[in-house]
Amino acid sequence: MTPDQDPLAQLEAAAREATPGPWYAECCHVGPSCWCRTVGNKAGSDDLNHCVVTAGGIGTKDAEYIALANPQTILALIGRLRKAEAVVEAVRRMDCTDMNPRTVEPVQDAIEAYDQEIGQ
Repeated sequence: MTPDQDPLAQLEAAAREATPGPWYAECCHVGPSCWCRTVGNKAGSDDLNHCVVTAGGIGTKDAEYIALANPQTILALIGRLRKAEAVVEAVRRMDCTDMNPRTVEPVQDAIEAYDQEIGQ
């Protein structure tokens, strides 16, 4: 799989290019009858230039979710996933011939299930 086909690599590249976080979900503070929700990187700012999402159609729960899925969070998740994948690869390369089969089989089953889930 090339980097342009790897969704994780695409997500990582997008997170690195996005407006830095943390992001906040809040009312846009424009005028006394503000009705829109925004997601931006400056809490409490009346300046819409800081906004990542300025459309009025975003709901409160969606805005909160988008704010939580900011670049730092995505990059941290990608880092943790890559470390876990490295552990799986290390276990996969282990010589288990001298190990108790009752210990090895559940690990091998878990790796096989993981491989099936990610399509390997």
